Amino acid sequence: MNRALQSGVALITALIITALAAVIAVNMVSAQQIDIRRTGNVLDGDQAYLYALGIESWAQGVLAGDRRKNQTDTLQDAWATVLPPIDVQGGKVAGEILDQQGLFNLNNLVQNKQKSEADIKIFQRLLITLKLDPDLAWPLVDWMDPDVELSFPNGAEDAEYLKRTPPYRTANAPLVSVSELLLVN
Repeated sequence: MNRALQSGVALITALIITALAAVIAVNMVSAQQIDIRRTGNVLDGDQAYLYALGIESWAQGVLAGDRRKNQTDTLQDAWATVLPPIDVQGGKVAGEILDQQGLFNLNNLVQNKQKSEADIKIFQRLLITLKLDPDLAWPLVDWMDPDVELSFPNGAEDAEYLKRTPPYRTANAPLVSVSELLLVN
């Protein structure tokens, strides 16, 4: 092999090695940037969790103080006041205690794996009061009850939900999150 050809092969080899080293270096820098961002996200998540614990501690203190002062609750009590936004590193934190006593628990529609006719009627009256169709109760009952039989008149069991894209099944269990309501027929 002549000298010029050997020099050309050596030059191409050097260029390939340099290109590979550059690709590896770029890959390492990209991976490092992702790792740094991931670490930042974990730290931000931990900080947000600690802020939430702080708000929870505030709420416990307010409720304990109210309990010591009186045995009755009104919306004029200290617990009913809103914690105004407080500046914290990276944002603001605010808090509020809401009285849940006057709300209707949708999980009462199915109790001990059985439809609760009394609670269904209460819920239907609530729907009527809100100017909504009382038959909206039935798909929700079917979502939570363990059987596969349709509740009359507008129930929806697995067969209905399996036709959707993407298909899914009913929970056949109590609601865990308000977001589940978006899945109910």
